[in-house]
Amino acid sequence: MKSLAVTYAEYLAREATSEVKHEFLRGDVWAMAGGTPSHARLCAALSRVIGPG
Repeated sequence: MKSLAVTYAEYLAREATSEVKHEFLRGDVWAMAGGTPSHARLCAALSRVIGPG
């Protein structure tokens, strides 16, 4: 889904009052996925399986 192009200043102003976090990339604003406890557990388990770099 394509986002609407905005200036960086507009992005910052909207982000200051938004309940959802967004990413700004070359004038496009994209909603970011929210973290959950389940997501954190999955990341931790995957990190243990993969191991250090």
